[in-house]
Amino acid sequence: MNNLIQHALIMAAGRGNRMRPLTDDIPKAMLPYNGDTLIGNSLKMLRQSVFYVHVTVGYKNAMLSEYLMKVGVDSVLNTEGHSNSWWIHNTLMRYLDEPVLVLTCDNITELDTDFLTSEYLKANTPAGMVIPVYPIPMIEGDYIEHENGIVKSIQRQIPKDIYCSGIQVLNPAALLR
Repeated sequence: MNNLIQHALIMAAGRGNRMRPLTDDIPKAMLPYNGDTLIGNSLKMLRQSVFYVHVTVGYKNAMLSEYLMKVGVDSVLNTEGHSNSWWIHNTLMRYLDEPVLVLTCDNITELDTDFLTSEYLKANTPAGMVIPVYPIPMIEGDYIEHENGIVKSIQRQIPKDIYCSGIQVLNPAALLR
């Protein structure tokens, strides 16, 4: 098990508007996927490489929180009505002075946390590290403009060679310094 990245945070508070009508009755994180749920698959994967898993909830938070308590997470953070970064400023996680793997509940990928740790260390343990992916035709995303691996801008208007994947490594305490 990876020792540097001990915490992961899954952002699962969103409404899931692009997945309507599927999300009219259940949160996006609980949509069926591969014999489980979107978030259930992520939790199985994360439990193999991190010690603590935290989840933000918002839309239909009672239903999702009940599910998360049954499957076992370390904390549930109610961020309803707030931005994606609200947890960094307004929860006890702001005191973590170590890397936190952050991903969205609808990321369907296998994560190599050893590789992410290696890249994080190569980058000299920055306060934030965005994990890029190559654009996929007909899939909308946020383009990353970068120079020598340093993000200069993230936007949707001007096509670039890489997208934001929705996966990041953040050090909450370092971000707030």
